[in-house]
Amino acid sequence: MSTKRTTNLITLTVLATVGSTLMAAPAHAASAPMTPDHPIGTTVPPLTSDGVTGLTGMDQTTLADGQTYPLRFREPDPSTGKVLPPAVIGEVQMAVSTSGRTDAGTFLPTIGPKFNNAEQTPVGQVYADSWTVFNNEGSATYTFDFSGLQGGALPAGAVLAFNDVDVCRDGASESAQLSSDVAGSWLDYRADTGSGTPGAVTVDAETGQVDISSVCPAGANGVTQTFTTNTEISDLTITLNGSSPNTTPMSGLWWAFELPLEEVAPAITMEKFTNDHDVTEAPGPEIVIDSAVAWTYRVGNAGNTHLTEVAVTDDQVDGADIVCGDGGNVIALLAPGESVTCVANGTAIDGPYMNTAMAVGAPADSTGAARPDLETVSVSDASWYTGVPAAVTPVVPTDGRPGGELARTGAELWASVGGALALLAGGAAFLLVRRRNA
Repeated sequence: MSTKRTTNLITLTVLATVGSTLMAAPAHAASAPMTPDHPIGTTVPPLTSDGVTGLTGMDQTTLADGQTYPLRFREPDPSTGKVLPPAVIGEVQMAVSTSGRTDAGTFLPTIGPKFNNAEQTPVGQVYADSWTVFNNEGSATYTFDFSGLQGGALPAGAVLAFNDVDVCRDGASESAQLSSDVAGSWLDYRADTGSGTPGAVTVDAETGQVDISSVCPAGANGVTQTFTTNTEISDLTITLNGSSPNTTPMSGLWWAFELPLEEVAPAITMEKFTNDHDVTEAPGPEIVIDSAVAWTYRVGNAGNTHLTEVAVTDDQVDGADIVCGDGGNVIALLAPGESVTCVANGTAIDGPYMNTAMAVGAPADSTGAARPDLETVSVSDASWYTGVPAAVTPVVPTDGRPGGELARTGAELWASVGGALALLAGGAAFLLVRRRNA
């Protein structure tokens, strides 16, 4: 084989190998632009009915690098008639990490500014959950762990609002990145509000990371961009990138949460058991007089508010004899979906018996604070039993024999009679023979 032909074969082999490798390699999906459902200039529907939810847990605090903060979602005002969904009740852990020359990352849950300064308010009077300030290039990353919530995740329909990510002066640039534990689609681009031209928003179809970048339009006062989760997420990472060096004035980046709320609906349930029987009508089970009888009261919160000072009583049992949990007949706090079992003990009495138990609780918010605008809720459940004498052991009669020998059975009597008749017959035959021989 000639050298030229050998070289050509090697070249073809290499090209074929490279070609097959390129064909086999998965193509990485490029980031795609996202378009809001409601751009600037259009009417944006309210995000929630009251716009007062968001993360809280501390007063104005400068967040320190490397620290983790416990937070919770703020209760809506009682005047709204709404409550947080039980699934989002609980604790959220937020870890903070900064890099570069970040002056301050300030968390403002209750006394901070609202989205109502140079920007258009995106949701009623919502407070900014965080206002991160930079006087030079740098970044701040907030990582949220939602596993401590009752539902174990941030639900679908939760709104993330970002403000000032496109405020640019003197050539500054600001941006934000959002990512979660869900790959692919997890966030929808909902709306732009405010003044100016919003920055570009793109999403990586493979990783699900959303990038928000600025376009620095002249005279822009700020645009608030809102996004909605379209699935549950267990964690969330928000990274805010600050302005270019020597920018004056300092730049600020804000973010906030909104949640879908529920109409307030407190409710309580109770199941009463007598000796483990769920008795729904008379006469109930038979219980021997003077024997032990136990009543069990299973009290549950079937509503969407907490219940406080839940008192369990029984019209035939002293309240001091009813024990719920660690003691006493009052349950201090009962969360939505939670249940507590109470017990009481007594002694069965003669004849038909009926007693009725009742549980009464006062609605409260997720912090345990009373909701005086809501009436108490109550439930009752009756139970029955019938007290009967102890069973008497039957006594078997005897025939008066010593030692209390048992009376003979019919078979034994017939055997005795048969024996006697045989003896009599034998005696009669003997006498007859003697007479003949005489």
